[in-house]
This record gives sequence, C-alpha cells and structure tokens, in this order.
Amino acid sequence: MEPARDPTPRWHYRYDNFHRAHSLLREVVELMQERALTPLEQEGAIQLPTVTPAAVLRAAQAAGVIGQGEGWMRTLDTRNKLARTYDFKAFAAALEAVRQEFLGLLDSLHGRLLDERFDKAGP
Repeated sequence: MEPARDPTPRWHYRYDNFHRAHSLLREVVELMQERALTPLEQEGAIQLPTVTPAAVLRAAQAAGVIGQGEGWMRTLDTRNKLARTYDFKAFAAALEAVRQEFLGLLDSLHGRLLDERFDKAGP
C-alpha cells in the first residue's frame, strides 16, 4: 500500500519558512529604531534575508512573482559581498539597506504570497 500524499503544495511549506524569517527581520528593523543593535543581533539581521541566485530572481520577475528586480539584485549583491567581508562599515551599510530598501521588497513579496496562499485555499 502506498503512503498517503500530503495535498499541501510544497510552496506553502517554503512560505511558512519565509514568513518566519520575514517576521524576525521586521522585529530587527523595529529594534533598530529603538536602540543600537549588538554585534550578535547585527550578524543575525544580515543572515535573515538570504536571497537565491540571480537567475532565479530574474525568472521570478519575468513571471511577475516579484517586482523591482534591480532592488532584488542589490539585495543579492549585498549578501554576496557580506559573505566575504568582515568590514564593520560594510556591515553597517548593509543593515541600513535592510532597513531602508530590502525589508520593503520582502514585505511586498510576503503580502503577495499570503494573498495567493489564501486565494488558492478557497473559502
């Protein structure tokens, strides 16, 4: 007898992981407005918005899943640069970019995926 298949689309599970990371990043940005982050909090904030390779971002933009392709490419470029540097000035600049631009991109994607998840789920 074959095991029962889970009818939940795989992207729903990925969305759940994305939702968790998005919520944590939003908390970090709100905390940045209240006080300076500790070095450990800064490290965590930079690790949260991990972005997939450029080809995936281009395909997602072409398919209409994401908008503002240049912003997403800046996110990827920033993440790649930080993977190879321990320069605290670059780190601070990246945190500011997370606050000013990258969180907005993630907010937009989060809202779109949330809408689609519940639209597909039906009443």
